[in-house]
Parts: sequence; structure tokens; C-alpha cells
Amino acid sequence: MNIFSLFKKKDSVGVGIDLGSTGIKIAVTLPLSDGSYEIKDILYEPLEPGIVHKGVINEPQKLIEKLKNLKKRLPNGTVTLAFSSYKTSIFSFKMQKNTKSAEDNIYKEIKKRIPLSLSELSVEHITTDINGEKIVTVIMGKIEAIENVASVIEDSGIKLNAVTSAYTALANTSVLCLPELYSNSCGLVIDLGYSTSTCVCITRGVITHGGCLEDGTAIIESELKVLLSIENTNQLRERIASQQIEPHLLQQATLTYINSILGEVDAYANLCYRENLVECQQHLLVGTGGGACIPEVCHILGFQLTPPTNMLTLNLSKGFKMDERIKRKLKNLGSQRFTVALGASLL
Repeated sequence: MNIFSLFKKKDSVGVGIDLGSTGIKIAVTLPLSDGSYEIKDILYEPLEPGIVHKGVINEPQKLIEKLKNLKKRLPNGTVTLAFSSYKTSIFSFKMQKNTKSAEDNIYKEIKKRIPLSLSELSVEHITTDINGEKIVTVIMGKIEAIENVASVIEDSGIKLNAVTSAYTALANTSVLCLPELYSNSCGLVIDLGYSTSTCVCITRGVITHGGCLEDGTAIIESELKVLLSIENTNQLRERIASQQIEPHLLQQATLTYINSILGEVDAYANLCYRENLVECQQHLLVGTGGGACIPEVCHILGFQLTPPTNMLTLNLSKGFKMDERIKRKLKNLGSQRFTVALGASLL
């Protein structure tokens, strides 16, 4: 099994796995002869609260049983796990022009950021030439943490071929659906998750910055439970899904969540738009993940930033081909929830 495959496109059926706090998301994609990708299937298995939290598996046996149910519906293909961004780090830097190898610079940069021995880390990098500048993107995670999650998945009978990071998976789907991120545009893409939110700044196809926000949309649920005097989480989610929440209450709960992440998002936007390693002509702000399934979240978050920005919602149909059955499944389950799983399936 390869650990942390990075930006490696393949030519076979791909299966991407994203273990979230609320459920297991799996995407199956097929590369087509014209260079595009088709979504062949998406699978979802809800998880009870606490089984997985911020990338940590607290109840492995319960997760294994859920994975066994999903395994029965999986095709043969290359299986890639998107490992939690909460447990990984990603950064980029400009390589010195007189440096022959990136490795020496990489290890110096890692020592500045991570107080761990290099022997404890899985590290991979890619060097991209942009206008004569060599930009090195480094991704790393603790080997023990990665292997612990991978072993639980393999104990369910699912054979993993590779592990990547949620950062790279998110970037893969984003550049496929927004090809302008390969040209002169830069975009801050935020996967608005339940317990955490993953941010990547993509410039000309390169991740120049990345980070994980500590708070997720669980704050919206907690606030709505208080406002509506509801204790049952599933009952509340049903009301949200069927749009039975009064708009002003949903807006109030959304603002509570946005206020908790606004400072961090503003900081990443500043890095992406004003302190980027590479100049860009157009700035994009893009939302995806489960939080983006609530229209108010992206709308309010964008206009709370400094300066106010129109936040787009990632449109999967712009990057993937799919039949009517898949369109219906994505609509029913919330298409943005599968952004990371889809990106992992491409690796």
C-alpha cells in the first residue's frame, strides 16, 4: 500500500473513501477515453455520533461492521482512503534557485513546523514549475495514525491500495470542476465538515496553503437543538433536510457557526489572495462539504469576510459525467458531501 499518493491520476476504476464524523462516503469513478471522468456510483453509510471524531476512530468494531456492509457493493478497482486533514499537514514554499535537490529544503521546512522526528512521519512532495519558479508542495502525517485507520478498513475486508490526504482529494475535485484554477485564478476552497473544515488554497493547479478549521457544522445542530428544544439529533436532521426549520432560526444558528470560524477563514483568504507564492488575476471563494448543502452557510460566510466575497458552491456536474440515477442519488444525499471521496477516487 502506498502512503500519501499525491496528484497521481490513473486509468482504472477508482474507489475513494472518506470517513466522516456523521457517515462513510464512498465514490466510484471511471476515467473515459476523452480524459474526463464518470461517476459510476456513490455509497453512504451513516455513523452514530462518536464512532469517528476528527479523524480518530473511537469504536473500531462498529465502524468495521458498517464497512463490511459497504464492501458488498464495491466493484474491483483502485481503493484510496482520504486521511483526515485534522491529522495531516500541508505547505508549499519556493525552492532556492541554486538548490539542486528539494529534499534538503523540505526537511528544514518540516523542522520549523512539526515537533516530531522525521522517522515518525510519512512525507511526500511534488515540485511544480510556474513561470520559472519552482514551487514545492509537501504533505505529511504521522505514520502510526495513518496505519491505525488503514488497518481498521482492511479488517473489514476492503483492500487499500493507497492513502492520500483530504487536502489533496479536495484539491483534485476542485480543479476538475473549476478548470480556471489551472490558469491564472487562485481559489480558497473550504470543505465545510461536521466536526472540522478543510481549507486549501489552489493556484494554477498547485496547493499553496492548507489548513484545518477546528470547528464544524455540528455547531449549527447544537444551536438549533437549543432554539427548537429538540434533543434527538436524527429528528433534527430530518427537519433540516425537509426544510422545516424557520428561516430566521436557521440563519441565527448559521451565524453562530460562521462567527466561530470567521477569523480563521479570513486568515486563509489573506494568505491565498494577498500573500500567495504565485501571482493570480482572479480570486475565487468556494464552499463544499455537508455545510454547503445548507445554502445560507456559503451565502452568509462569503459576505462576512473582509472584504465581502461571493462564495460559490462547488458544482460536481461541471467536472464529472453522470447518468440520471447518480444525479438523483447525489441530490438526495447532498452532492457536496462527496467532494473528498470523489477526489480520492481519482488518485
